Amino acid sequence: MKTFKNTNEIRQERLANRTNKTIYSLLGVLLGELDRRPNQNSPITEQDIYKTIKKLYDAAIECGNAEEKEYLEDYICKTMSSVELTMIIDSAVRNGTREFGSLMKMLNENYPNRVDKKMAANIIRKYIG
Repeated sequence: MKTFKNTNEIRQERLANRTNKTIYSLLGVLLGELDRRPNQNSPITEQDIYKTIKKLYDAAIECGNAEEKEYLEDYICKTMSSVELTMIIDSAVRNGTREFGSLMKMLNENYPNRVDKKMAANIIRKYIG
């Protein structure tokens, strides 16, 4: 998975794609969205960038823009399957973690942006009752 660590990397990528109008424009929109984020007083984080890319990715799918979707897919974390989540939760429970909150925290810290929280909650409930 590719990532942007800061807006300078996005600007460099935008310049590298100046001959592709769709991607050049998309990266301009990304920069604009980051400039309009709710908390302007704090620095832009990788998490801010990821959330904005995810929003643009979802919009590309909704609008049927295949080129934008394909480009942004490289920057989107793939959500874990129920099998992967079950294996991770099973291992944590066998190692002594049996509280719902602790298990969810472990998943969020170790697998950021890869956990379907509803699916994880259902699996955890099966394990801890």
